[in-house]
Amino acid sequence: MASLVFYLTKDGKKSYSSFTILNTGLVSGYSIEKSSNSRVDYAYVSSEFDNLINLAKSVETLEELSLNLMAECLLLSTPDNKVISAEGFPALMEKFATIPEAELGPLTDKASIIKYLTEAKKDLTHPVYELFYSDDDYFGIDHLTATVTIAREGKSDMLKFSYQSSDPAICKRTLELLTEIFIAKQKGLKEGQSANVVEFFEIATQKSADKLRDEELKMKAFREDYKIINYYEQTRFIAGKREDLFEKYNGEMMKKAASKASLQRLEEKLEERVNLSGIHKELADKRNELSGIQSQLVQIELAKDYHDTFVDPLIEKVLKSKRERIKLELEENASKTFEVVMTPEGAELKDMISSWLENYLSLEEANARIEVMDNRKKEFEILYENFAPLGSKLKKIERAIDVAEREYLENLHSLNQARLHQHNLMMSTNLVVVDRPLFPPKPAKSQRMMLVIVSFMAGFILVFGAAVAM
Repeated sequence: MASLVFYLTKDGKKSYSSFTILNTGLVSGYSIEKSSNSRVDYAYVSSEFDNLINLAKSVETLEELSLNLMAECLLLSTPDNKVISAEGFPALMEKFATIPEAELGPLTDKASIIKYLTEAKKDLTHPVYELFYSDDDYFGIDHLTATVTIAREGKSDMLKFSYQSSDPAICKRTLELLTEIFIAKQKGLKEGQSANVVEFFEIATQKSADKLRDEELKMKAFREDYKIINYYEQTRFIAGKREDLFEKYNGEMMKKAASKASLQRLEEKLEERVNLSGIHKELADKRNELSGIQSQLVQIELAKDYHDTFVDPLIEKVLKSKRERIKLELEENASKTFEVVMTPEGAELKDMISSWLENYLSLEEANARIEVMDNRKKEFEILYENFAPLGSKLKKIERAIDVAEREYLENLHSLNQARLHQHNLMMSTNLVVVDRPLFPPKPAKSQRMMLVIVSFMAGFILVFGAAVAM
C-alpha cells in the first residue's frame, strides 16, 4: 500500500497559498451616529461579519471573480507574473485550446471578453461552460468555493482571505481580484440600502419646498392686491385712528352746539338794538370764502394727524393768513355797522357784537370740521368694510404656510438624518486592505510522505490484524 500511494502521488501538483487581510472597522471604527462612550452591539457586529463573509463567498461574487480572471488570462499572449507564471502558462493554453479562435479574434479588451464569456457560459455545450462550472484549479467555481477561505481574525475588526492554487501568480491575482470585487459589492450593497430612503426624502423635501413657495407666493399676491404690509399693525392703526376721529367728531359737535346756543342768545339780545341783517349780509359775502379756507385747514390738520399725505407748511401758513384777514374784515364791517346804530349803551353792545361774531365764526369752523370729518368717517367705513373679510383670508393663508413650513422642516430633518445614516454607512463600508496578497515564493509542504507513512501503517495493521484473527 505504501508503494502504491508513492507511485500514484509522483505526479501531484504543487500547491501555492497566499492571503490578504482587510480592516472592516466594525468594532473600533468611528461612527457619526454614536458617541465615543456608546456600547458596542456585539450581536450586530457578529451579524455584520457573517454578512461580509457570506457576501465574499457568494456564488455571484465567485462567478464575477472567475470571469475577470479568465478575461485577463485570455488577453495574454506570453506569461506575465502579474497574472500567471511561465510554469503554468502552457497548462493555461491547453485549457483555452477548446475555445474557438474565431470567436475570440475580434475581442481586444477586458470588458468585451467578459461580455463574451458571460454569454458563452449560458450555453451548456460551450467549452467555456465546461471550464467555468468545474473543479478547474484556475477558473472552476467548484475549486474556488472549496479553496477560498474567509474568516475573522479572533475578535478583531480584521477579515482574512486565503486561497490555494497550483500557480503562484494565479494565487496572488485571484486574491487581488476577489478583494476588489468584494469591496465594490459591499459598497454598492450599503449604498443601495440607504439610497432609496435618501431619494424618497429628497423628493418629499422638494415637494414640500415647492408647496411652501406656492403658499408664500399666494401671501405675496394677497398683500400686493390689497396693499397690505402688516395686516395686524394696519388694523390696529386704523382702529386707533378711527377712535380718535370719533372722539374729535364728538368734540366738534359739542363745540357746534355750544356756539349755536351762544349765538342764539346773543341774537335775541341784539335783535332790537343792532342791524343784524346788515351784518349777516356782510358775513354772507365772506362766508363761502371762509368756509372753503376752513375746510382746507381741517383737511390739512387731519392729514397731519393720520400721516396720509405730505403737507407743505407754506400752504398751511398762507391759508391761516387768509383766514385771519377775513376775520379782521368781518370785525371791521361789523364795527362800522355798529357805529351807525350807536346807542348810549354802545360800549356793552360792542362787546356783545364781537362775542356774537366770534361765536358765529366758531360755528362756521365747527360746521366745516364736521363736514370734513363726515367724509373722513365714510372713508373709514369703506376701509373697515374692505379690511374686515381680509382677516379670515389672511389667517387661512398663514395657516397653510405654517403647515407647509412644518412639513418642509420635518422632511428636511428626515433627509438630513437619512444622509447622515448614508454617510455613516459609507464610512463603515470603507474596507481597507491591511496586508496585500504576496506572491508565494515556494509551494506549500507536500503531504506525500505523510500519505505514504499512513498507507504503510494501514497496510501493516490490516495484515497484522488478519493474522491475529486467523
